[in-house]
Amino acid sequence: MEAAFDYMETSRMAASESALPEQVAIANDAENPHWYLTIQPSAIDGKPTFIMGHVYSQDEFIALEGSYYDMDDPESREEWEWTYGNWVASRQRGIVFVRAYSVIEPDGEPGSTHIAAMAPATKEAFDEFLAAKCHVTTRLLQPHVFMVIDHIITMRARLKDR
Repeated sequence: MEAAFDYMETSRMAASESALPEQVAIANDAENPHWYLTIQPSAIDGKPTFIMGHVYSQDEFIALEGSYYDMDDPESREEWEWTYGNWVASRQRGIVFVRAYSVIEPDGEPGSTHIAAMAPATKEAFDEFLAAKCHVTTRLLQPHVFMVIDHIITMRARLKDR
């Protein structure tokens, strides 16, 4: 068992060392904490699973997790302090608490992942993904094309309003 824990820590350290600045930034960007990742083809249908989500901020984590604890009860408060301390320590080690969305969990589910497994995503891409019930759309795959189309539509509407 100790060998397994040693292996996990060695792997985590390697992941942290390989994380790009853009990946590190996801965990610390209160304005745009959105990300995506893909999971290798599944054993069920052979298709990769596309996942998008957002990293919980400190305030979100406290609101979500802190609500389970009775701060007037010393034992419960001690448990909360341990939980919060573990959250802080995990973030320092590159592991973040997230809400992840996919076709498997379109309503999202809380969990954790290492920053090295994530890639930055825009808020617009995240919103598009949720609107498509967590299916990958052409707009997600080719946002530059749709940026031009959206610009043309906007300009036509402005000319029409003249």
